[in-house]
Amino acid sequence: MNQKKMKRKKNEINRARNFSIVIYIILILGAVAIGFVRDYSIVKNMVNIVTAVVCGILVQCFYTHSGGKYIRELHSEILCFFGLAITIVLIFLYGYEFVGGLWLISVAVISVIDGMKHGMIFYFLSMVQYVLYATDYIQSSKKILYYLVLGAVVVLIFAENSIKELLYSTIAMIALSAVLLIIQFGFDVTLLKENKTYLIIQIMSSFVIAFTAFFVRYMFEQFGKIKCLCVEDTEKMSNLLESDYELIRRLQAFSANLFIHSMRVSVMSMRVSQKMGYNSLLAKAGGMYHEIGRIKKEENYVEATNDIAYAYDFPKCLTDLILQVCDKDEKPESREAMVVMLSDSIVSMIEYFEKNTDKSRPSKEKLIESVFANRQKKGNFDNCDISEKEIEGIKETYKNINMDF
Repeated sequence: MNQKKMKRKKNEINRARNFSIVIYIILILGAVAIGFVRDYSIVKNMVNIVTAVVCGILVQCFYTHSGGKYIRELHSEILCFFGLAITIVLIFLYGYEFVGGLWLISVAVISVIDGMKHGMIFYFLSMVQYVLYATDYIQSSKKILYYLVLGAVVVLIFAENSIKELLYSTIAMIALSAVLLIIQFGFDVTLLKENKTYLIIQIMSSFVIAFTAFFVRYMFEQFGKIKCLCVEDTEKMSNLLESDYELIRRLQAFSANLFIHSMRVSVMSMRVSQKMGYNSLLAKAGGMYHEIGRIKKEENYVEATNDIAYAYDFPKCLTDLILQVCDKDEKPESREAMVVMLSDSIVSMIEYFEKNTDKSRPSKEKLIESVFANRQKKGNFDNCDISEKEIEGIKETYKNINMDF
């Protein structure tokens, strides 16, 4: 197990190193291309290239210092590469056309998809590119300060938000942008009127940034890319579900009852997900491992679950799912997590009545209605961005599926 863990850690460090190399290449190519087009002096070109190398070193230190942990959190490295390249192109356009704060668009997208840590890294990279290549066309240091604050705001209000929260973030982004612009012009109404076009472009660019972040997050969720991105994840989950897999045998040896319960939740989650068109493999694996932390017999059950997920190299989508289900302070953020949570509740109730035969067992329909009403009352569906109609569809699916295990 230790050898596997060491090998996995080494692979993650190599992945972090390769990721950093591509960042180096994008930054250096950007510096060379802009220097060539704008006919910079040799000295200025060297300053820009050296700055690009320093930025690359900082990125490499960040992603390799964590032992590969941070690179593992990224949903899409290609998105990061593409986002940084777009940032450099948009900043380059400053010399020809004013585009407002559009160059912060990749910062918003990376923040909403990958979280605050990664958002801050790309905010730093973007801000350095802006200072290097756009300040030649800026007459006021207040404009630099405006973007310095706006960029930080973008990361803070978009990081790790659900779809529902992003709607509020969009409003907050536009409002804060307007406030910062008013401050930039010192509350001078005359100056604000004189710079009306500038203000409109800035406000519109803030709206475009917010809308793009919302749209990308929505598309990622709709097409499952924020849950599982690659064939490798699918293969890992298939292996995790093999009957002779080490962790399944550990679960079975730890408690036959817990093993049977997990199997039931797994099968039920898979059946419902198949009927609803969700990721049935993710739901099946989530059901199988939603209480895996119990085998460590530790006081902090959630932390134990996370440790096991890391030790056995669970795909991030699976780790997120089981943590959302097992942590009572969390709420499911995906449809698959919601299905596993509901299946767990339904199976638990069925098992309760199986053990307590003296109790009057309600009908299948009433049992399911009770579980849904209880979960809805607790607000467990709030972070899933799911309509009442779809919830009713899931409920009917539970009522119609075969619950014989």
